[in-house]
Amino acid sequence: MERLEELGITHGGIVDAPEGSALSFRDPDNIALELFAWPG
Repeated sequence: MERLEELGITHGGIVDAPEGSALSFRDPDNIALELFAWPG
């Protein structure tokens, strides 16, 4: 999240859920991307 902010990329922030955490953003071609991390 910090790196996206350094690059000026808009993102949805980290969303925590029981099944893990996700961070959504769009690439320069406006394609939606999501990073996901399992808990633990």
